[in-house]
Amino acid sequence: MTGLIEENRYVRGVITDIGEKFFSKVVIDAGGVNSVVGRKAGLIPKRKGTNMILYTTLGVELGEDVINERFGDCIEYYLAPGTQYKTWPWIFPKRDIVTVGTGGYMDKNLITDKFPTVNKYMENFLNLPIVKKKLEGGKIISWGLHLEFDEEIENRVKNGLILTGEAGGFVIPFLGEGMVEAFFTGIYAVLAAAEAINAGDFSEGKLSGKYRELIDENFFMQTFHHIAAVNKEAIPGKSDEEITKMMQSVILGGGFISNAIHTKWVKGAEEAQAYSLFTVRTREAGMADMNEVMKVLEEQRGKYSDKRVARHFKGWNKTLQYYFTDIDEYFVIELICGEPQPVEKKKLENSDIMYSMDTDTFLKLNRGEISGFKAYQQKKLKIKAAMAEIMKLKKLDKV
Repeated sequence: MTGLIEENRYVRGVITDIGEKFFSKVVIDAGGVNSVVGRKAGLIPKRKGTNMILYTTLGVELGEDVINERFGDCIEYYLAPGTQYKTWPWIFPKRDIVTVGTGGYMDKNLITDKFPTVNKYMENFLNLPIVKKKLEGGKIISWGLHLEFDEEIENRVKNGLILTGEAGGFVIPFLGEGMVEAFFTGIYAVLAAAEAINAGDFSEGKLSGKYRELIDENFFMQTFHHIAAVNKEAIPGKSDEEITKMMQSVILGGGFISNAIHTKWVKGAEEAQAYSLFTVRTREAGMADMNEVMKVLEEQRGKYSDKRVARHFKGWNKTLQYYFTDIDEYFVIELICGEPQPVEKKKLENSDIMYSMDTDTFLKLNRGEISGFKAYQQKKLKIKAAMAEIMKLKKLDKV
């Protein structure tokens, strides 16, 4: 796209690079971070400085069978010295190729004597033994540079126009977040446009009202807004070593998203260090003997039932209930006023059970061998209907 068609302050269509004109009652733009439509419409401002992240990317051809064997359906992120600058490298498997990328925030320290170009970060990443093994036998078929903007834009809607995905600023480069946000915002833009068309009203107010309503109803997107708001201040001011240590702590602590929801991003990372100690014994014990697991939980909860752990749990549901189908056991954690309480087992009504699964699935989830959504899709994990509705799992499943 090279231009917009506007009439009476309304966007009516787009113009292509060969002069073709396409007209529409509502234009939905998914043009990415450098969206021409968004810039021509005046919604995307001029971008510069430390708000930008520069990535170098490679396409490596491995073949579908090799990719399935080495990566399965996993997107992989890495942390290692000299392979990134205030972000983290990734490998995204596709059908026959994998996309490899790394880079960093565009401040004065991205390019130095030690790292004269962003390609040096990529070179170091490709030389990691684990990455060499993953890409062994592959052929580099493409190379490129990619820019991302780490800041929400002020307005994503104009008369006759809705921006989605990266074009609308729905991305958190540091956390590798953006794909799910693109799915959701694309769906919501269509729903908002459909309502506007039925009403014959394509104004910014009409489009924005429905679009914002759908986004705000989505628990995942609410989380996105919260993390995006604090991410900009949290990350660029820290050294690469601090960020690496922080991310390792978060991973050990059970996941950065849950921490970020309740304690803000950086605070969540700090609290995760305490929480990782709280959970490590449980992870080691596994689920082979529920009595042993309960014993470990009692011991660890008593040892770490101070303000650190209390802050981690603050804001969570007061009771977390798990039912393990293969051993007919209930696992209940009572959290009253945010303070950890002794763990107890008790019989629950089926309607009260939040999560239901067998112990093998629980272990795989705990070890990161399967994602929660994948387990849900495969019907290995059942989630209470009210919770599933909050998480918008049915809509995500359709995507």
